[in-house]
Amino acid sequence: MLMFGQQAGLTVADPEGEYVAVELRLFPADEQGTPVELTVSGVRQDFPRVRVPLASKELSALVTSPHAYGEMLGKQLFEGTQLGEQLADLRTALDAKGARWRLRLRLEDPPLEAMHWERLCIRENGAWAPIGSAADRPFSRYVPVTDWKMATPIVERPVTLLLVFASPANLAKARLPAIPAAERDSIRAAIEASARGQVRVEELSSDVNVRPTLAALREAFTRGPAMVHVLCHGTSGPAGSALVLEKDNGDPDIIEAALLVDAVRGAAMPPRLVVFSACESATASAAAGFVSLGSLLARERVDAVLAMREAVSVDTARAFCAHFYRRLFAHGVLDRAVNEARAVVRDNIDWGLPVLFARMRDCQLLDFAPARVDTDYLGISSRVVRAAGAARAFGEQERAGQEAIGAMTALIAELEKSHKVLVGVTSGFRRTGSDPATFPKQFEAFLQEFKDYYDKKSWREERTRCGRVKDLTEPAMMNLFKGALPNDQFAQVEQDLNRLTHLDDDIIRHLTTFLETMDGEVETINKLLRQGNVPDAIARKIAFEDQISPTFRRSKELLAEIGERSDAVRAA
Repeated sequence: MLMFGQQAGLTVADPEGEYVAVELRLFPADEQGTPVELTVSGVRQDFPRVRVPLASKELSALVTSPHAYGEMLGKQLFEGTQLGEQLADLRTALDAKGARWRLRLRLEDPPLEAMHWERLCIRENGAWAPIGSAADRPFSRYVPVTDWKMATPIVERPVTLLLVFASPANLAKARLPAIPAAERDSIRAAIEASARGQVRVEELSSDVNVRPTLAALREAFTRGPAMVHVLCHGTSGPAGSALVLEKDNGDPDIIEAALLVDAVRGAAMPPRLVVFSACESATASAAAGFVSLGSLLARERVDAVLAMREAVSVDTARAFCAHFYRRLFAHGVLDRAVNEARAVVRDNIDWGLPVLFARMRDCQLLDFAPARVDTDYLGISSRVVRAAGAARAFGEQERAGQEAIGAMTALIAELEKSHKVLVGVTSGFRRTGSDPATFPKQFEAFLQEFKDYYDKKSWREERTRCGRVKDLTEPAMMNLFKGALPNDQFAQVEQDLNRLTHLDDDIIRHLTTFLETMDGEVETINKLLRQGNVPDAIARKIAFEDQISPTFRRSKELLAEIGERSDAVRAA
């Protein structure tokens, strides 16, 4: 039975959630081994710091054999170690609840970054399998930043992508081979084909009017491209990492990392994603420094950096880039898209060379049209709900009048309504699953209830009536806000409440778009099922689920928070 508009219980390992974040943190080695900590976001269990026998010399001997390297790395970390026992216990608990998880690697010692972590294997069904190419288990190198505010996913389209191609005419002066323009063309074609009109490509290239000079790059950054893809040579030396760009006269220009960081800082809106790649290069040193440069930029102002640790082959680069962008513009999740792209090139020896540095905890870079109701509304309603919860608790403690407390409760209830619509409808859609044996029957049950809900029952009765917000903000209630909140938060609440009184039409329009879009997808999936095309029906369902998942997750988290705050007030 679908429960549209009703809140389901939320746990960390809820199978309707996205991923449980598992963080593996490694510290500088001591005489007893390499200290390591396993932490899990939201799980109330502390795993003590333990040590593993990480032997880099043994790994170095296997560097030309990717799978053997990854298996050895996995054995050093997990086979017969306390860390292995911790991970096994955690996986058993998560698997029992049907939870997916992502692995974030946090390296606290610079020498550790030189290791091929993307090849890391874990035990799967009795065999060692690389986690860096598991589509259902995203992987990234996590770069925590304490003074950084959580960035929201990009919803607006088209997304601007700056393509930088530097292969100076006089590149031989730097003793580096030319990078054929055909590689630039293949990357651009892959981006434009994969994004299907969602992206607008701007270009700085050695063979076009605007050359890839440092000055041109600075100017391009000020225009605020959301993504930057750089195809050039990289170097590393005593001064650190550098890119080989171009001077006005066609000579190569070695741009040190500090200058590149300074160029990024000159942008009011820094790029959200930077991709560094070097293809068709004679030696691995052509991409040297990309990995350390990627780590540096991620620690500065860039949400995520994808860098090749060495020069990749033409075949690998083309296939990887095409699939990476195709999947990124399908579901918007960076670490998942990188893993999916690595999986496509797993037969190539250089499949594990792409390295993702991310300071985004959920790696959700892009959002999609159904999320506009969330983007335009959830941030405001979340702040007001949290402030109202604090004000209601304050009123209970101060024995305020029941009229004011009741008005605060009514305000929270009004703000819940649209999120209950989103969570209720999306939950039913997701529960249809993806098992070919059961999907047709489960989808038929969902279809009947969804159509009854969409066609016969006016969901508008459950919407958030923001027009009522102004009526609820009586002086007594505002006094509770003022007493419970610092001055700056009270000022924000006043501003948010004022905006909510004018958002009613927008919210209804976006909710209408959301449900109409879902209705169209449901019709398409149903048509495929009537034709007997179960695989394509499931693929269509999964593709749409990917696009609505971020909205579902954030709305569900807000409803869970409202429930927790209400329980706390009742308990008090």
